[in-house]
Amino acid sequence: MALIDHLPVVTPDYTTAKITKSANFDLPVAGGYKQIINETDGDNDKVVTMVTTPKATVTIRFTGVDQTEANTLSDFYYNSAKAYGMARSYIWQHSQTLEEYTVKNISEYTETAVVKSYGKYDISFTVKILGTPA
Repeated sequence: MALIDHLPVVTPDYTTAKITKSANFDLPVAGGYKQIINETDGDNDKVVTMVTTPKATVTIRFTGVDQTEANTLSDFYYNSAKAYGMARSYIWQHSQTLEEYTVKNISEYTETAVVKSYGKYDISFTVKILGTPA
């Protein structure tokens, strides 16, 4: 079973639009459970699960986008009616699997001009996967 099969249904705060543009590169999803391993004598370590819903993050990168695309992504991140930085959840569609997730930004928005390509930008931000959209 895939990660998506273990996630709860979570209604996003912002549903008018979603990030669906195929990112040039999505870093692999990293995740697991919030667990603590209590070491004991011998090989009988005890695992304590603090939260039973898996947690996962992914860094979304857009490479070589033009000024119009950069403005759209910047507006989506900063606009208080949309993602509002790290305040509101929204729907993100994975660029390879096309699965949809309810996510929330957990990093700052990074935009870097591409040195060898005038008017092109690399943009990235990291999101926490909260669940699947309702």
